[in-house]
Amino acid sequence: MVKLDTKLLWIKLVIYYSSSNKYILSLINTFCKITFSKKINISKVIDSIPSKDNVFFIPVYGEEELSVEWETFLKKYANNSHNIGVNTFFYLYGVYHLEIDTNATIIKQINNILKFLSAQINIFPLKIMPKYTPVESLIYYYNHTNNTKVNNNFLIDKVIFFSKKKLIQNNSKTVDFTAKIDCYSSVIDTIKLNKKRKFLTQVISSLTCETIILNRVKYINMDKVLKKTKNNKILKLQLKSNRLKNTQSLSGFSSLEILNLTANSFNMINMKDLSTTIKSLNVSKNYIENVTIKTKRLKINKLILFNNKLTDMSFLRNFPNLVYLNIGLNPIEEFPNTISNLKKLEHINLSFVKIDAIPDNILKLKELKTIDITGSKVLYSSDIIIKLQQNGVKVIS
Repeated sequence: MVKLDTKLLWIKLVIYYSSSNKYILSLINTFCKITFSKKINISKVIDSIPSKDNVFFIPVYGEEELSVEWETFLKKYANNSHNIGVNTFFYLYGVYHLEIDTNATIIKQINNILKFLSAQINIFPLKIMPKYTPVESLIYYYNHTNNTKVNNNFLIDKVIFFSKKKLIQNNSKTVDFTAKIDCYSSVIDTIKLNKKRKFLTQVISSLTCETIILNRVKYINMDKVLKKTKNNKILKLQLKSNRLKNTQSLSGFSSLEILNLTANSFNMINMKDLSTTIKSLNVSKNYIENVTIKTKRLKINKLILFNNKLTDMSFLRNFPNLVYLNIGLNPIEEFPNTISNLKKLEHINLSFVKIDAIPDNILKLKELKTIDITGSKVLYSSDIIIKLQQNGVKVIS
């Protein structure tokens, strides 16, 4: 048992380790000097010292599972009330694979053991190896991954690891701005209001990953932020619940393939503002009354318009290659005739619309696999539904 100094009620950072590896011990000692932290070998401690942050250096060998020693220690750590809500940082080192596999058993073990601590779990994305991870990298990660420490000097898309020869970057394909602490709010909300807009514009413009998830950003006009943003690298963009109103703000994303604008404040979608590379567009849960489109969009194969205010679906003729179409929960009272000309359509969602009949020309859709009529007035026993079922179409009601 480590005796606590009676004058020391709370330590900023404690480092736990078990290795005698010279390189790792050298890293830990330097880490301690820079961060003014305390190091403890887990074989010599039973109860953890109360602290604001805890760092763990864990060896990874063989099947990449926790050793019995570490598993036992972490279970004791999880049962200590001092550690509830404490930020935890994990640095793994070993001989297999440079990148951390998030599906590895050791990651699942860590998450499972600590799941009731309400702790923010941060796992360094690369294995610690002498050739790749100098101590500056570890310090940088510790200082910038905690969502309470985000600032405009940190590009949140990647943790940058400094090397004498070159920059080594986390090659993660997705940048998710959702806060780990509740899996709901945005880490952007921790930034001071007067810096938030500039920070977002700079960061989003500089990202080179495939996917950005940027939902529920509070207190700023996201239309203004995005209007000043240009990025030709991003392929997938998710912008849920950001009070967006104008599609012009999205014209700077020229390479998008998947765009999710669910739960914003659009009352119109002007397709000329959106990249011609888009294959999937989700604008559900808005206030859309009109979709303006002057030229055919041949690449879009998935269109989700659920829960809007659309009454005229004639614009659908400009999406000839649709495979999936969702127009549920819109105030339409007749089956849109344009749907029958969408020869590649496989899935149609007509749930919660006031349509009471489906015309025979729907049988022209030879590729149709499913149709959802949940909550509509179309009778499940109607002749056209029976014919669709005879053709092998799955009817959901």
